[in-house]
Amino acid sequence: MENSLDSKQIQDFIQHGFVRIDQAFSSKLAEEGRNILWADSGCDPTNPATWTKPVIRLGNYAQEPFRQAANTPRLLAAFDQLVGPGRWLPALVWELSLFAFLVQMIRVMLAGILT
Repeated sequence: MENSLDSKQIQDFIQHGFVRIDQAFSSKLAEEGRNILWADSGCDPTNPATWTKPVIRLGNYAQEPFRQAANTPRLLAAFDQLVGPGRWLPALVWELSLFAFLVQMIRVMLAGILT
């Protein structure tokens, strides 16, 4: 796969420690993961009245949508650019310890990566 990141994104990663990668995984995977997280949160995504806590601590997630989202070709290509080809080990578990309700209910699985 061709490079996922341009030189500005790589410099931003070096300077800030993170980089946003849009469309790093499909909206279908995002929806599947979101459904799992909403169920575990005990909150109703359609009812803000159930969002009573500012933070909900959740555990680790090894379900298939999380494994697939963390290991897409686009992300793996970006990891190779950042740490060197073949030096990244595939993620088997997402460690999501916080489920935060900020300005608006966040989209737990962001538009590509956890930032």
